[in-house]
Amino acid sequence: MTIINKFLILMLFFSFVNFTLAQSTYKIGILPSFTLTKKINPKYKVSLNTQSRFSAYNGYFSDSISFQKEFKYTLTDISILVNRKLGLNTSFSLGYLSRFRNNEQHNRLFQQFIISKKYNSLSLAHRFSTDQTFRPNQKVEFRWRYRFGFDKPLKGNKLNSKEFYFKLNNEYLISLQNKKWSNEIRLIPFLGYVLKTKNKLEIGIDYRISSLGNKLLNNNFWWVVNYYLSY
Repeated sequence: MTIINKFLILMLFFSFVNFTLAQSTYKIGILPSFTLTKKINPKYKVSLNTQSRFSAYNGYFSDSISFQKEFKYTLTDISILVNRKLGLNTSFSLGYLSRFRNNEQHNRLFQQFIISKKYNSLSLAHRFSTDQTFRPNQKVEFRWRYRFGFDKPLKGNKLNSKEFYFKLNNEYLISLQNKKWSNEIRLIPFLGYVLKTKNKLEIGIDYRISSLGNKLLNNNFWWVVNYYLSY
């Protein structure tokens, strides 16, 4: 069984679980982003990212699903990340994110530890991260995240220019704010294409399922378009 077949089975499983949940909410939208990365030296690199969010549909999953159209701009994130290579397969990052939403500015600090390894044509990565979000007139939100991801060229063992690749990220997130816990699971498959050696384009679906206490499950489906430029 190929990796893509396994992924399709996993997506069907998530869809089955999702649609059998009574009265859970859904939201569908678009997440375009651009990332610029500059390598300072063999150990350090800096990345600048901007991402916007547009919601298109929302509603409830029930016996009959009706799509409520709601295309609107939601928010924009601008972040900067400094990454230091620690060893052959490990690195550590510090970053800052500024979110502009509903005429408010939210600020976030985040820290990441990454373990990556390559097995022939398959690249695996584990990311452990924490972040702290500061919003006006609200308690600080603390989050702990773990992400497992892999990517693989669709042709051969090495990714070259003008070639496609497949990438999958699976992330688990726990949040604490004002003594209230929430959790979220993310599954993000991508189809990527190398335009040039240091230019990549990715498209995919960012599926997120979350809950807050005993409240309804929230399902988010974001159409993702990522563009990466390195120099």
